[in-house]
Amino acid sequence: MGGKTARSRSETLPTEARVRRRPEFLAIQQSGRRFPTRHFLVVHAPADAARAGSSAGTARIGITVTRKIGNAVLRNRVKRRVREAFRRRRRDLAAAGSFVVIARDGAPTLGAGAVEAELDPVFARFRTAASRDPSVAARRSE
Repeated sequence: MGGKTARSRSETLPTEARVRRRPEFLAIQQSGRRFPTRHFLVVHAPADAARAGSSAGTARIGITVTRKIGNAVLRNRVKRRVREAFRRRRRDLAAAGSFVVIARDGAPTLGAGAVEAELDPVFARFRTAASRDPSVAARRSE
C-alpha cells in the first residue's frame, strides 16, 4: 500500500499556486476582503497584494484548519477537499489573486461535493472575463 497514487501531473496543485509562508498568510488576511460562508471564511487579496516572489497571473490558495476543527485526519481531509475545489476552478481564476480559506466548525462533516458547492459562489466572483464567455467555455470543452 503506501506510496504515491497514479495521478497525472495535470491533476495536482503546483507549488506556485499555494500560499506557503506565514508572512504571506498574514499579508493576505490583513489586506484582503472577507467572504463568509457557513463552514468557511474566504479571504481574497488582489494579485498585487502579498505577492512577493511568486509567479504573476496565477491564482493562489492557502488553507487554515485549526485544531479545534478536529484531529489531524479530519483537518487534512478538509484541506484536501478545499484544495481540490480550488484546483478544479484554478484555470478560470487565472489572475484573480490570492485566497486564504479558513475552516469553521462543521467543515469536516461536509463531503467533497458540498465543499465545492459552498466555495463555488465565492470563487465565481473572481472568474476571468474569458471564462464567463460561453463561446470560450464551449471551445475549452472540445
